[in-house]
Amino acid sequence: MDEDHVGGTVDVDLDDKAVKSLSSYTLSPGLVKGPQRFVIGPMTLPQDPGEASLKGQVSIKNTKGEPVACVALDIEVPLFEEVQADGGKGGVKSCGSATDHLKHVSESTAGHVTTVTGSLDEDLGSITANVDVTVHALFVKVPLKLQIPMSFSPAISKGDWKLTVEEKTLPEVHSGSPVKLEGQIVIDDAKKEQVTCVS
Repeated sequence: MDEDHVGGTVDVDLDDKAVKSLSSYTLSPGLVKGPQRFVIGPMTLPQDPGEASLKGQVSIKNTKGEPVACVALDIEVPLFEEVQADGGKGGVKSCGSATDHLKHVSESTAGHVTTVTGSLDEDLGSITANVDVTVHALFVKVPLKLQIPMSFSPAISKGDWKLTVEEKTLPEVHSGSPVKLEGQIVIDDAKKEQVTCVS
């Protein structure tokens, strides 16, 4: 990047499934200018009935409206076409512990603005997201377990972090049948120590 990145907008536009949303965000301390590398995988998606094609793009702009990144998607994902928005009900809760590396996590929402703060006690060059959820669709339960490794260069630095997100346009998701997701996602560091947990 040719300048520090401390905020901007994320525009999600996925084909066929009509998933569209526009959000603005701020990030502190932000990402410093210079070479950046973010790698996801390798991983294997489970083969389940209801697998669907996910196509479209996610574009990111800075606070001046200048393009930062654009990601084109063309993948097969289990049960994606069944998922629909929950209208703001439910939500994500912390299932972390006192030994987590991400400490003092706080989340608050006012209107369409969500603020999340926390303090990271180590640098993170790589993490693994351990997904263990159950998808409930009508009378069917489908367990979904997978590990998603990610690496960052430069590493995410330890210290205090703050993220604010404002929904400029509420997500629109069109789907055939409502689906409920239950379970948790545990984030581990390279030493397999827990960074945080959400449910």
